Amino acid sequence: MKKNFITGFLSGALVFGTIGALAAGLVATPNTYPVQVNGSDVNVEGYNINDYTYFKLRDVADAVGGFDVGFDNDTIVLTTDTKQESQKEQEQEQQKEEKSMAKLLYQGHGSVKLTLATGEVVYIDPYAGEGYDDEADLILVTHQHPDHNKIDLPPHAENCVIFQNSDAITDDGYQNLDIYGLHIEPVQAYNQNHDVTQCVGYLVTVGDKLLYFAGDTSKTEQMAELKDRNIDYAFLPMDGRFNMDVDEAIECAELIQAKHTVPYHMSPGSLFDAERAALFNTPSALIIEAGEEIEL
Repeated sequence: MKKNFITGFLSGALVFGTIGALAAGLVATPNTYPVQVNGSDVNVEGYNINDYTYFKLRDVADAVGGFDVGFDNDTIVLTTDTKQESQKEQEQEQQKEEKSMAKLLYQGHGSVKLTLATGEVVYIDPYAGEGYDDEADLILVTHQHPDHNKIDLPPHAENCVIFQNSDAITDDGYQNLDIYGLHIEPVQAYNQNHDVTQCVGYLVTVGDKLLYFAGDTSKTEQMAELKDRNIDYAFLPMDGRFNMDVDEAIECAELIQAKHTVPYHMSPGSLFDAERAALFNTPSALIIEAGEEIEL
C-alpha cells in the first residue's frame, strides 16, 4: 500500500515536470479541497492543473510521517521511516497491553478485589476495607465465618454469580467454575477452627496467571501438589489464632513455591499488620498493604 502511494506521488511529480516543460500556458490554481490523512485534516498546499491535483513531495512526507525526501547526485531519494513506524506499532501494542491488564486490589484482612481486563469485577471474601463501589459480577466465598461472607457489601450486577463453599463442595466432591474467562478451582482449607467439609481455598486462572487464595487454613495435604502448578501469586493467612502462624506460613510458602507469596489475614480486627508482615521472611514474599493495587 505504501509503495503504491509513494509511486503515485512520484508519477505526479514527473508528469508535473513534463507539463511544465512541454505544455506552457497551462494555469495552476490553488487546490480548494480539504486534505485528510487517516481521518484527520492536514494543511497541505496543493495545485490544480488541467483537472489534476499536485502536491509537493516534502509536504506529503511531513503530512503522513512515513518517508523522507532528499537528493543524491541529482536523484530524488525517498526513504521510508520504518523505525518510526515500528516504534509507533510498539507503543500501540504496549498501550493495548496496559489497557488489557487485570488488576488486583488487596482491600485488607482477607478481602481481595479482582478487576478483569474485560471489565468484570470479582470480590473474594468481601468484608473489610475500601473499594466496594463497583458492581460485583462474581463473588467468591471461602467459608461462612462473618469476616469472609459479606456478600451484600458490594452492589450486585444484574447477572451477579455468588459461588460459596457450599457450591464448591458437593456430594460429588470439589466443583470447578468457568466464568468470564476465569477458571476457578476449589482446593482444601482446614485446621482446628475450620472444617474441611465447610471451607475451601481457590485457585483462580486469569489469562496466563494463576492466583491462589488460601482463605482461612493451616498447612494442608494438598499444598504439596501446588508446587507443580507454577502459581504466580499465593495469598496465605498468618494470624496465628484462626489460621497458621508466621512460621507455618513461611513453611507453606516454601512448599508451594509461588513466584510471589502475599501474606494476608494477619491480625484479627485489622486491615494490615506491618509488624507481622515484616516477619514473613521468605524469598517469594511480596508485601501488599491494604488499599494497594497490583497489575497482573
